[in-house]
Amino acid sequence: MTKTIKIISNDIVSHAAIEAALKAANGTATAHTYTRAADIAALARTAEAKLEALGIPKAMRAGAAMVAVSGSKLPNCYKYTAKATIVRLIRRGAGWYLESAGTTDLHPGYAPTWVLHLTPDQDAKAIALLRTQYSLMTPAA
Repeated sequence: MTKTIKIISNDIVSHAAIEAALKAANGTATAHTYTRAADIAALARTAEAKLEALGIPKAMRAGAAMVAVSGSKLPNCYKYTAKATIVRLIRRGAGWYLESAGTTDLHPGYAPTWVLHLTPDQDAKAIALLRTQYSLMTPAA
């Protein structure tokens, strides 16, 4: 994938471009993969909600990223790996973008997940907000 694609809910052109990128990444695989633009839009909503929960204001959200792997946990007795989609979303000033889509292997017993990556400034803001919610006790002398 060479260019980023803006994730826009209810936009046919955006959905078509995202689904084309997913199809190019997945090839013929459909099980355990992201195949619909709605799946990617849901990831973007999840990431945005997490930034909100961390107390990061909208003006500071650009630069955050999310990496997510599709699929569900394969049973331990499953003896083969399964092809899954790995995507990277990036938050810019105007919203979330699909930056890359590729494939990875799911192994038995592995539960795919997502990870949110913050910039140093976003991290500092989230920590500062957390620290307003408690105080440190000093040991009695």
